[in-house]
Amino acid sequence: MGWKHIVMEGYCFFHSDEEKDKKIPEFCINGSDDIGLHCIEGGEGGNTRCPYFAFGKARSSVIVTDEEGKDFACDGFYIEDAHKLSDSEYLKKEKEWIDRWSEKINHSIIESNEDLSNYEYEVWIEEEECKEHKNDITKDNTDVVVEFEDGTRFWASFFTYDNINWLREKNVNTGECLNGKYFWSSDLIIVDKISRVRIEEIIKHLINVNEFRQIFRYYPKKD
Repeated sequence: MGWKHIVMEGYCFFHSDEEKDKKIPEFCINGSDDIGLHCIEGGEGGNTRCPYFAFGKARSSVIVTDEEGKDFACDGFYIEDAHKLSDSEYLKKEKEWIDRWSEKINHSIIESNEDLSNYEYEVWIEEEECKEHKNDITKDNTDVVVEFEDGTRFWASFFTYDNINWLREKNVNTGECLNGKYFWSSDLIIVDKISRVRIEEIIKHLINVNEFRQIFRYYPKKD
């Protein structure tokens, strides 16, 4: 289902600069000392690990692969003088690095041309959190967040037709938006009524006709 990523701890102890007399291993398809999935699945023998690749308490790596398992991007986590950090400090920094990569990868997955109907998602509607008052569903507006199963989120604002008219009249009286001469809202969707049934119906439709990405905005998680 599109791109995948692997996070593991390992390191390569083949250093071509220091061992020029040694032949670069056939696993090093991206160059020596470049950790990737090829370190595990490379070589003429098939599923054979490179003899210069070791697991253990070492540098963490993230490896991004395509649907066929071929890696096309990788990166490593490394801290100079890591021995000066406590275990908890090291793990915290490592987790922050993994989280940043996960966010980047997940965003790329959802932003690709992949069919979003392959993903499960949940819908959060701001109006449902407002316990103090409930406006007429035909004269309301609300923010909506769609969170996909991988944690990637998108956001849009839903306004009813009647709510736009109400806002225009209000702005005429208050002087806002040049006395009601215009109105704007980022990522705006105008609907006949605000209800979970209608909002979920529209989201499903936008995904099915491949227009979801054009309307909803990527909504990164807060640190």
